[in-house]
Amino acid sequence: VVSTQSTGMPTADEADETADNFAISNPLKEHRNIYTLMRDESSDQEQDKKENKENHITKPRVSSKTKSKKKGSPVAQVKKAEREVLLEQLEGIDVGEVKALMADVRKRFPNHPRVWLKDIQSIFHLKVTLRESDPGLMMYEPNYPYNMLNTELQDFLCSTFRDVPDSLMIAFYTEVLESLAKDVRNGACGYYHRILLQSMSHSCPKAVHSKEVTSRFQLLLDASVTQSKECVALLWSLQMIPRNKLDTKLKVWFTWMLPILQSRKTERPVQDYILRCLENIVSEISEGKEDVELGPSDFFGYFDLVFSPNNNLLPHV
Repeated sequence: VVSTQSTGMPTADEADETADNFAISNPLKEHRNIYTLMRDESSDQEQDKKENKENHITKPRVSSKTKSKKKGSPVAQVKKAEREVLLEQLEGIDVGEVKALMADVRKRFPNHPRVWLKDIQSIFHLKVTLRESDPGLMMYEPNYPYNMLNTELQDFLCSTFRDVPDSLMIAFYTEVLESLAKDVRNGACGYYHRILLQSMSHSCPKAVHSKEVTSRFQLLLDASVTQSKECVALLWSLQMIPRNKLDTKLKVWFTWMLPILQSRKTERPVQDYILRCLENIVSEISEGKEDVELGPSDFFGYFDLVFSPNNNLLPHV
């Protein structure tokens, strides 16, 4: 009798137990040939490496403050950043220095208010260099960017403009209007033009509502219909005319904006802006519960545009 202990070989029971353990820990699938076996083994090893790598990745710790902080929409982020930069640039205008400079200019050129206006324009041109991301400024409140100005500076600008004859203010307004259209078309800063236009609309409504200004508006709009950014910037300026009168706002929309919609050269950004303007006016009328009369020509002109089969409106409009 040969002892298994002397030979070092396992008994039958121990062999069966070892085989069972091996079968459980490392099962082998049946394969048609050696090539399928090697292929499957290789893919299994790659999968194991991938899982091990993923399991060992340590995620950075995130504080509760960071988790609770939600990012705003891209439009909101642009709006906030643009507003902050503009505010910083406007705060760089020292009101005391501006007053001292204008006092000196008016003393040296008492009978040349044109020089006063040019100096004011130069100050804002040097200090405000931010380019607006939206020519229509639809994501801001109606009195933006004028409301970003220091109140003392607002009052000083208005008082200076009131000291200038109406004929000169009309010429200056149309000049600033043309400069805005040109700079927006060329991708330059238009903010300082807008601030001056808003200030003039507050201080010199007679000049802004003059026939000369409205005629110039019409010529500029006709020339800019195919230039969407320039056209939208001019339409934004048009909204300075009625100020807070809802019936005048509606009249401005029908007089200048409706004919642009009827033009076959109008691009989508212009149509979108005009539609948004109408929606805002209607919303203001509804909220204020104000009765606004609509003339027959406006009423039928609007419905003719909407229901005419040959209109130029885009499907979404």
